[in-house]
Amino acid sequence: MKQKIANKAKEMFLRFGYSKITLAEISAEMGISKKTIYNHFESKDALLYYIIDQSRVQFENEIHEIEASSNQAFREMVMQILSLLGIWVSDLRTFTQDLAKNHPEAKKYLNDIRKDVIIKHAMRIMEKGKKQGLLDNDARSALALFIFLATAEKVSDTDYHKDLPAELTAGFPANPADLFQNIIEIIYQGIKK
Repeated sequence: MKQKIANKAKEMFLRFGYSKITLAEISAEMGISKKTIYNHFESKDALLYYIIDQSRVQFENEIHEIEASSNQAFREMVMQILSLLGIWVSDLRTFTQDLAKNHPEAKKYLNDIRKDVIIKHAMRIMEKGKKQGLLDNDARSALALFIFLATAEKVSDTDYHKDLPAELTAGFPANPADLFQNIIEIIYQGIKK
């Protein structure tokens, strides 16, 4: 039941923002009592931090699964992992904006995790590519990672897109995953040997 509560709360927090959802709304959506939630989480904050920690574990497990696939080439592995990183950053956008305004401590905690996870995995993969002679061993690889992370923050920002000329964005894929694939391909081409 604990994981079901966390899953439903995560879904609602990501869609509407943490501050806009109450435990009563979560319990009503699930058809359970608020007391049932309190049996597993002492507060809404405890539920929030549990969700953040579980998201990290799930995300890292997905990265390890991709890395463990022995039948794929380095390029495909990089593309899949960067796509996963980008989508993770993009999916958290509404949630993190809400936390920034309404729960700065949780926003800092989430940002620290994001930085740690993204940097740790991305840098390890880049080092692997450099050792295999597939990526340039210079500052361009680090700059490419920086560009990718900055881009991931803006890809799903509809307000940012509205400020751009329509002729610039007209050919962009509507699906963020497809857009990430294009961005990743451009960045990868710039850092490969």
